Amino acid sequence: MMDEWTGLVRQTEKRQGAMVQQRRYQTEYLKCLEGRRQRDFLESRRKKGSKIAKIIEESIDLEESEVLDLGCSIGIISNVLANKAKNVVGIDIDSHAITMARSYRAKNCSFILADGLFLPFKQSCFKVIVCNQVLEHVPNYKILVREIRRAVKEEGLIYFATGNRFVVFEPHYGLPFLSWLPRKLANFYLKITGKGEYYYERLPTYWGLKKILRNFIVKDKTIDVVKSPEKYFIVNEVPTSLKPILKRLPRVLLRLLLPLFPGWIFILRKT
Repeated sequence: MMDEWTGLVRQTEKRQGAMVQQRRYQTEYLKCLEGRRQRDFLESRRKKGSKIAKIIEESIDLEESEVLDLGCSIGIISNVLANKAKNVVGIDIDSHAITMARSYRAKNCSFILADGLFLPFKQSCFKVIVCNQVLEHVPNYKILVREIRRAVKEEGLIYFATGNRFVVFEPHYGLPFLSWLPRKLANFYLKITGKGEYYYERLPTYWGLKKILRNFIVKDKTIDVVKSPEKYFIVNEVPTSLKPILKRLPRVLLRLLLPLFPGWIFILRKT
């Protein structure tokens, strides 16, 4: 099985080289960190991998699953999943991140330089596909979702997570209300704050996301996760003051508040 994936690497990189972009969020961020801060960041990625694995295992047997980690970056989450899955393939458009990922990969884990809009795999290859915080980075939502649907097996599932356009502090640049603005104003905002030249991310709204995913059976795991931060390894992600409130609030009320959450986690299956 692993030979089948690794045999695609050269063909894929040659065919898609023109489409690969140097968006190096994690690799550039790592350069800015030293010592304990870097260790804390890497540990946070490992915990995120454990959260993803825990959520998937509640719906499917990972030990018997071929997993695609779409947008794997430096491969930390891929390696966490590889400890539990049959095998894992990570893809990303960042060539530098893929080089880093390959340098410390698990035996049952491969990394391929590829574009999520042009997955280099046959139909129905993977029992599990992880699409974690990737949607906002692609220029075409429809193509990404169509490719994911094509590559997942009929009995398989997709772990799908993304952020909310109406979050107060935009997660990639840390600027308040950046994602709320029209594109031209957002670009200007980045320039005057010295954060960049062009705001290309496109975070969805809750109802926009529902529309994007309308061809799937959607199981919303967001409330389960925020109500049990210890179980899902996100203790440090939920403000201490909010933990008792979230645990006490009834699920009916939390469901009404979902459009205001900073992000959402779904398990998707083919209809």
